[in-house]
Amino acid sequence: MNKMKKRKTFLRFAAAALAAISLAASTACAIKAAPIGQNISGKVMLICKNKNVSFWYDIGRGAEEAGSEIGLDIDVRYADSETDFKSQQGFIDEAINGNYKAIIIAPNTPSSGSFSEINSKLAEAASVGKTGIPIININNAIKYEGTDLNQRDVSMLIKSDDEEGGRTAARAVIDLLKTDNDRKQKIGGNGKFLVFGHASGTGTTRCEGFQDELANAIAAESNENANSKQGGSDLSTLNKNGSSVSDINQIKLEYFDLVLNVSSAGFKDAIEKDILTVSKLDELSAIFCTNTETTETLCEAIETAINTKTLNGTPLSQAQINKLEKLIVIGFNSSETEQKYIESGRLSGTIVQNPYLMGYLSVRYVKQILQGKSVPTDVDPGIMYVDKAKLGQEYVQKMIVANADADEESDE
Repeated sequence: MNKMKKRKTFLRFAAAALAAISLAASTACAIKAAPIGQNISGKVMLICKNKNVSFWYDIGRGAEEAGSEIGLDIDVRYADSETDFKSQQGFIDEAINGNYKAIIIAPNTPSSGSFSEINSKLAEAASVGKTGIPIININNAIKYEGTDLNQRDVSMLIKSDDEEGGRTAARAVIDLLKTDNDRKQKIGGNGKFLVFGHASGTGTTRCEGFQDELANAIAAESNENANSKQGGSDLSTLNKNGSSVSDINQIKLEYFDLVLNVSSAGFKDAIEKDILTVSKLDELSAIFCTNTETTETLCEAIETAINTKTLNGTPLSQAQINKLEKLIVIGFNSSETEQKYIESGRLSGTIVQNPYLMGYLSVRYVKQILQGKSVPTDVDPGIMYVDKAKLGQEYVQKMIVANADADEESDE
């Protein structure tokens, strides 16, 4: 059995198992679409966020696979970037005017942070005909407040738990710090934790999870050390003023440096000015990147600095180069480039979603909606942390390897 056939078998099993669990455990929502029987056909519009990120192509592949199985034509559209909402508005218009059976969308947010532009178009789609065009929301939740769209107009939400993704990244950092003898098994007292966040609500939520998990771990460590040492001067138990670090908000101020809501066009500039600077390098403990592009851009910048032995034109000492080489970097998603950085050691590990399964499930649920069946309100395709040790495992490869051999014939 070749890799393609094994991958399809795995995904079909995972989709069926997850759908069964979700249907049993989640609250079902009412379906606006009228039943049309068991045999369905027609076009479905899948609207993705960013044509430059492989994550969205994997979602598209999963959707197309499900569509081919059940007789739906899946038209996949990609916006130019994660702030390009105008293209998405055009795609929704196309679905409205083109007699599409359903819309699956990961909505982009303009730089203003408002969903009103996208939501007004989705509200228009939801009011087409007697029942409206069914809408499935994937990846990042639509914000309904102050817009024309009502939550009842959207059939369901399929997304990974972004807060848990951030917490998982934090737990990976904690494990790496505790197993590094040079850091003396401390979480606090080794420098600051920097979050490099893309311009999206998912980036903000992942950051919040990362901060909360690490801050609580530092507080627990601080209290434990304070109790055992009775007010000793260990840096992990004291803040800059010498008082006990017990308040979570104070810990966040002391230990975290946040570079958030950065657009794709500004990634390199943010790295040069706010992240990889000589003045910040010595105090950096770890960096968490909230999506594929932030991860890839940061790793490339670190690689360049090490190879050229300079940072923004400033020569680096050997100690600074060593610091860059050992710097903990946790990424998000699993592009081929990210996998290569894990293999080389430049990327410590990454938080992996299951984009193929997300796309696959969205279309399978479209079928249920078009048949007038209930669907769960929320479905979480799951996440996991992948480092170099896990990267070669069969399950992980089936989950994250891009569908590069799609044209390969299956073994019988």
